[in-house]
Amino acid sequence: MDHPSVGEATRFLLPLDEHLPPDFLTEQALSSVGPSYESYSWDGHHWALAIDAAAPVSCHRPDLLLKMRATVPGTWAEMLELARHGVVACAHAGGCAHGLLYALHRQR
Repeated sequence: MDHPSVGEATRFLLPLDEHLPPDFLTEQALSSVGPSYESYSWDGHHWALAIDAAAPVSCHRPDLLLKMRATVPGTWAEMLELARHGVVACAHAGGCAHGLLYALHRQR
């Protein structure tokens, strides 16, 4: 189940906080990305575990950076400079594209 369905799903699910140990749920909350864990709370209960997160991540290939004599970008400007050389890939679908465009716009 995805978090936008939590309110509707509470009609069909049992609240996890009544069936799982509190220590386990605390660990889940501390280990989740951003507000992923909290997004499954509704009406004072917790209804699902955050098994994924729609969160932007980055990675790099040291071998390609070495070949280009480049370093891992630390700013948007540095990332855009690498992109000019055709070695940057970004998600271009749904919320990922929106978030990327918003982040780039905010850097101006």
